Amino acid sequence: MIRKTSLNVNSAKYIAQRSTLTICFTLAWMWLIDGFKIPIDPKTMLQMVGCALICGIGLFSFIEATKHLAFTNLLLIQSLGPIIQQVIGKYLFNEPSKWSLQVSFVIAIIGILIQSKIPKNTRGLGLALISVFFWTLGYSLMSIPLKKTEMVWSVLIVEGTILSIAIIGLLIRKNTKDFIQSPIPKMIVFIAGITVIGSYMLNYTYKHFQITNIAWLNLIFLPITVSASQLIFKEKISKLEIISNVIIFIAFAFYQLVG
Repeated sequence: MIRKTSLNVNSAKYIAQRSTLTICFTLAWMWLIDGFKIPIDPKTMLQMVGCALICGIGLFSFIEATKHLAFTNLLLIQSLGPIIQQVIGKYLFNEPSKWSLQVSFVIAIIGILIQSKIPKNTRGLGLALISVFFWTLGYSLMSIPLKKTEMVWSVLIVEGTILSIAIIGLLIRKNTKDFIQSPIPKMIVFIAGITVIGSYMLNYTYKHFQITNIAWLNLIFLPITVSASQLIFKEKISKLEIISNVIIFIAFAFYQLVG
C-alpha cells in the first residue's frame, strides 16, 4: 500500500502525513487505555528516540527505494535483514555466530552484485540496502528499551520521532506550506491505522520473542508476499533480476534452515 500511494509524492511529506495520523490514533488509544497515566522511564524514552532515529532513516530510504526498484526486488533485498541482524549481534553485542552466517552472507553478496550490474537498479539497490541496514540496526538496538516499557509508548515514541525527521526534511526543502495545505488522502488514513496495529505487534515480538524466531516467520511469509506483489503490480522482471532474487532468497533460506 505504501508503494501504491507514495510513488509520485515527496517522501518527507508522505511520511509526515502518515505519522501525524499514527500519532493521533496512538494518543487516542493511550487515552482509552489509562488516560495517559502509563509510566515510562526518561532514560528508556531517550534510548527509544535514538533507535527510532535510526529506524526513520530506514523508513525514508525504503520509500525512496520503491520509486527506483521493482517491488519484488525490494522485498527480496529486505529479506537480508535477519542475516544482517546476526552480523550486528556478532560485532556489536559479541554474540557467537555459526558458520552458516558467513556462507549465507557470501551467497547474499553474490546476489546483490548480480543485481548491481543492472544500470536501472543501481540507485534503488543502494537505497534498499541502506533501508534494510538501518531498519535492522534500529530494531536490534530497540529490543533493549522495549523490555522496559509498555508497547503503546513505544509506538508513540517511534512515530513521533519519525514525524520529527519528516518535518525537518520539509523545512530544509521548504515544503512545509504544501504539507499543511494538502488534504490527507483517504488511503493514507487506512495505512496509518494499519501501521499503528502493525507497529504494536512488531514491538511486541521484539520484546517477548527471540530474533531468530521472528526470522522464521519472515521465511514463511516471504514467498507469499513476493507472489502477492507480482499479482498487484504485474512487474516485468528480467532473467538477471530473477537469478539475483533466487540467489538472495537461497542465502536467507540457507541461514534459517541450517543456522
